[in-house]
Amino acid sequence: MREKHFAKCLKVFLIFFIITLVAIPTKASGTNPTELLENMSPGWNLGNTLDANPTEGSWNNPPVREHTFDDIRDAGFKSVRIPVTWNSHIGKAHTKLIQHG
Repeated sequence: MREKHFAKCLKVFLIFFIITLVAIPTKASGTNPTELLENMSPGWNLGNTLDANPTEGSWNNPPVREHTFDDIRDAGFKSVRIPVTWNSHIGKAHTKLIQHG
């Protein structure tokens, strides 16, 4: 169960990380921090959904699905903060490996 949850979390994180890299202008484009903030605003916080232990939704937030981000975009938000807690997905201390999904 945790492996599937972790795989979904990682997939969502990577998708939005890549989208963010493509959508936000880089320093080379001449965008200053104020312009960058304006390009990202308004933002939406996914807060506590992927921080919940032992699994997503344990804190009564609905699971994140692809349509969640479609709804956020359609509501006019330009960026998403995705906080994630990894400690319940990490192997024993001596291995320091993230569980495979």
